[in-house]
Amino acid sequence: MAKLQCSSEPSCKCLMDSDGLYADCSHQNLTESPIFSPDVKIVNLSHNKLKCLPSRERIPDGLVHLDLSYNFTYTLSGDSFQGLRNLTILLLQHNKLRKHNHTEGIFEDLRNIQILDLSYNINLTSKILRSLSFDLQNTSIRILLLNKIHCAFGMGTKILVEDVEFLNYTKLKELHLDSNRIEMFEKTAICYLPKTIEFVSVSDNKFSFGKYVYDDNAFYVWDGPVHGLDCINVVNLSNNFCSYVSEHFFQYAGSSTELYLRNNILGFSLARDIGGLIFRNLNKLEILDLQENRISTLPKAAFQGLIYLKYLDLSNNFLKSWDIDTTHMRSVNFIDLSGNEITSLSGEYMKDFDRLGTANTLTLNLLKNSFMCNCRTITFMKWMAERNKIKKITFLNFEDYNCTKNTEHGGEILKFDEIERHIFDLQRECRSYTAIIFVTTGTFVCFLIILCTGIVYRYRWKLRYFYYMTKSRYHEYKSVRSENLPLNQYDAFVSYADEDRVFVLRLIKELEEEAGLKLCIHQRDFVPGFDIAENIITAVNKSRKTIILLSPNFIKSSWCMYELHIAKMEEIYSRNEENVISLILYETMPLQDIPLTLMDLINQKTYIEFPNDDQEFGEDVFWSTLKESFR
Repeated sequence: MAKLQCSSEPSCKCLMDSDGLYADCSHQNLTESPIFSPDVKIVNLSHNKLKCLPSRERIPDGLVHLDLSYNFTYTLSGDSFQGLRNLTILLLQHNKLRKHNHTEGIFEDLRNIQILDLSYNINLTSKILRSLSFDLQNTSIRILLLNKIHCAFGMGTKILVEDVEFLNYTKLKELHLDSNRIEMFEKTAICYLPKTIEFVSVSDNKFSFGKYVYDDNAFYVWDGPVHGLDCINVVNLSNNFCSYVSEHFFQYAGSSTELYLRNNILGFSLARDIGGLIFRNLNKLEILDLQENRISTLPKAAFQGLIYLKYLDLSNNFLKSWDIDTTHMRSVNFIDLSGNEITSLSGEYMKDFDRLGTANTLTLNLLKNSFMCNCRTITFMKWMAERNKIKKITFLNFEDYNCTKNTEHGGEILKFDEIERHIFDLQRECRSYTAIIFVTTGTFVCFLIILCTGIVYRYRWKLRYFYYMTKSRYHEYKSVRSENLPLNQYDAFVSYADEDRVFVLRLIKELEEEAGLKLCIHQRDFVPGFDIAENIITAVNKSRKTIILLSPNFIKSSWCMYELHIAKMEEIYSRNEENVISLILYETMPLQDIPLTLMDLINQKTYIEFPNDDQEFGEDVFWSTLKESFR
């Protein structure tokens, strides 16, 4: 069989392809394009040292595929592509192409072009877009690749309306603009993308990080709303360092099925989105990629509108817990939570995952999280082990999971390949630990009860005094007979036992009738129906002094002892330790019958002893001394 001849260069390989004759001249160190036979349909001149585009006469008219990638071509001008109306694929990536004044019109004859790749020609810059979109408006272009056509250390880029307006007349499906230092799009520029567009990639740009010199300064946020996304199925905004996305940004992206937002800084915006407004319009979304976004927390309703979501990637963030509502996600079958800081899942969300696993075949990736093996997480560990065993939920690479168990020697790493044994050992330890906690807690509670009871008992009179004084002040309580009692309304409140009322009658005669003093007598001046304790508090508080008529009957009366203690509290806390108590020893008593609190009072204060020897001279001295104490 005769060897096929397809070019003037003997080193080129000539093959018969399904599309026709194929001339493979790649990797030949060629500095000039050979002349190709008229019947050649495919030419591969990649990986050579061509410094200029092939002249038109060297290329056959019926060419359908031309690969000029990975050369040293500088000039994007001339007539190299004129008349190539059958050309469908043109690859010019990885050259040194520059835009010249004669670049306009170089692609306009490529009526049937479907794929054009000018990527990695960093000297073209975004200025090529204007003439390029004009040339392609009447072509069949479907895929346009312009990745990294801008210098990595150059000024920021702004995509204007005139750069893309003629693309609206094409049937373009994919537009790639990755790694071009794009800072912003003019407000309506995206509206000029054609309705046929399905995929737009602008990853690894500079939409929100740092200040860049440009007429509108830096574009820090994704504010939106962005028009022209109605027909786009795939949106890729990864690697942009964006720290803010508004709740309106995706308002017109309801047709999108795939959204890639990896390697941004959206954690702060998503944490504030309590109402789940950012993604609420993405009703057809099936894939959401949010990995590496510094997400530490997510609101429960963050993904409430994503009813058709199938794939959710939240890997390599800072999530410490999973608190997301998934009840509306009827189609989800893969959730990636690997590389976070999750220690366990609560019972509520374990049930949510069970429900999802029943509706679909659910795969969870929880690798490289901060799982803890302790008594609080044992339910979660058992749940994972059981679900993985019955294959109700698939845990990706389950054998590589591990958890940390705190011991007296530090943290011990337990592998999940023996998780059932670890769970058994942990349950046994937890039972002992629970018993210790129960005994310790019970002992502590008993101690607190005893301590509080002792404190209350020791300060019972003080507490009662302050309670009733506070109640009297803040509830405007009035007692005894007067409606508006002034301070020191009475000269003395008489505290006595009912059995000693005969002496009280003499006390009234001597002090009120003869000495002109005003006494407060509970049987006479307390108003029926009022609380006795509050009547006593008011009487002591509104009297200059409290007369204690000390007798065996007084000691036996609980109300008398209450009045004594209240008088002591009044003396200490309301009268700045002024001498308020007048102590009358009405009857002598054996020492062993006198309470310690009363004995302290007798030892601290001077008392008056009522004479019981029926000597008139003794009584005169008693009454005279008592009256003198009120002056």
